[in-house]
Amino acid sequence: MRSLFLRARPMSVSWVFPSVIVSGLCAGSAVAAEPAATATVAANPVVLYIGNSHTGHFVPDLVAEMAAATTPPITVVTREHLRGSHALSDHWQRPQQPQKFGHVLSWLRYPDPPKPSFPARTLAEWGDRRADLAVLQPFHGEQYDEETLHFWVRLFHRPLVQRGIKPVLYVSHGGRPGSPHNFMFPFKSEAEALETLSLVNTACLRVATELDSAVAPSYLACYNAKRARPDLDLAAGSPDNSHAGYRCYYLQACTVYAALFNRSPEGLPVRAVRARDGKGLVLTDDEALFLQKTAWESVQEFRRMAGERRAALAAGKAPALARKPRILVIGAPYDDRTQLAPGKWVSGFRTVLRERVKAQLGMDVVFAPLGPCSAVEALSDLDDWLGDQKWALVAFAWGARELAEKMPLEGYERNLRALLGKLRQNGSPLFWMGILPVTPKPEAPGVAAPPLTEMMLTAVTNIAITDDAGPLTETAERVVKEYGLSPDTLYARHLSGFFAPGGQPVAREITKADWAQLAEWLGESLERQVNAAAPEPSPGG
Repeated sequence: MRSLFLRARPMSVSWVFPSVIVSGLCAGSAVAAEPAATATVAANPVVLYIGNSHTGHFVPDLVAEMAAATTPPITVVTREHLRGSHALSDHWQRPQQPQKFGHVLSWLRYPDPPKPSFPARTLAEWGDRRADLAVLQPFHGEQYDEETLHFWVRLFHRPLVQRGIKPVLYVSHGGRPGSPHNFMFPFKSEAEALETLSLVNTACLRVATELDSAVAPSYLACYNAKRARPDLDLAAGSPDNSHAGYRCYYLQACTVYAALFNRSPEGLPVRAVRARDGKGLVLTDDEALFLQKTAWESVQEFRRMAGERRAALAAGKAPALARKPRILVIGAPYDDRTQLAPGKWVSGFRTVLRERVKAQLGMDVVFAPLGPCSAVEALSDLDDWLGDQKWALVAFAWGARELAEKMPLEGYERNLRALLGKLRQNGSPLFWMGILPVTPKPEAPGVAAPPLTEMMLTAVTNIAITDDAGPLTETAERVVKEYGLSPDTLYARHLSGFFAPGGQPVAREITKADWAQLAEWLGESLERQVNAAAPEPSPGG
């Protein structure tokens, strides 16, 4: 079950002096640290958590309580963008969801939308800040692959930093994909533990040193806690041995607190870990002090490692990252896997396209947020989607929304030219996919169709647009041709035969089998485009 939590509330009022260094370890004291990346905290910091239930169950509440108990107290305004089982890659590629809570990027621009018993807040109420700190939680093994973690944090890093938001990477106790072990439990052997620890350390250290990101190494704190106190049950209270237990959540919250505020949590009086179902645990003073101390020492240990890696970088001794080529697809429909029954899934457009490209090219497909949005909607976000990296191919299309809503051709052409200018600046090979004339079906006659960015798009019935797409298609092809681009003739022929056999658009509902076929055709086309864009091998090589 996917879920989304939203909360924003202050815990107390104070001013934070992050640069103050004092001796001793009074409650929440700031302590001298390595000059590694640390979060710089404003008064009443707004902290945005981007993650899933491994963050949301306890960490934000505990961090806010600890901040309020700091001397002097720190006010924390908490914002949560949490969806069940979502990794950073899932958050990035999800739809905008205007009827729900917006895409994660929209949270960086607009006030919180209204929801029952939670009125919309205005920009003035937020002090013109979306967030001061953004806590990013990787999942599904992202933290165990150095290149993967760097890629996704880098995509989030750019829009966050440009808006004055400091990214903080929070890596929990979670285990490697396919492994029953995580850092909440002892490993089978010390060798296995060190191997696993090395993978996460390597990935997190690259992010910390090359993206200048603060890191809350909760996995390291869990490892250190189990080594020092194997008798202390970190899993107590875990519903499934995957989510953290009460003590583990407390330890992880201490680690996040230390990373956010550059302060030791030692001496903080917070003891209770309260679940939202009323259950929980009150730690003994001995347990709390041990976990607080372990968290701070683990943060310091990670910062020392980061300092060593920065020195290696400066000396040219750090290994370069072997970057994987990826394809960015802009304007793709949202159709994806649908669960027909427990354990029974049927693949949709996105899944089929990903698998097709991976099998044929060995590349990952990244879907830009907003999906089949209009060209004018894409203008404000395109730079964020492209990021500051080069892609093996950027495949793009706009026009389905314009066609469905009968938008003027003049505005479409103007916006398309502006988008092409931005795309060209990125320097990646470009491919115009053409217009996919599909739109959600109205629920009943006279009832407006749901927006293209509705949350449960995989359950929406889509239909072919029977209006003549000729003028819009001709405009698009004329404009992209001026930029040196042309459609893939074979792919265009497939689409024409599907949507307009004999040259006449036909009314039809788009089935899962249809989506799979459309994805296969596009996958074949992407393969041709990537191969055509690949540099010619050098003579003799």
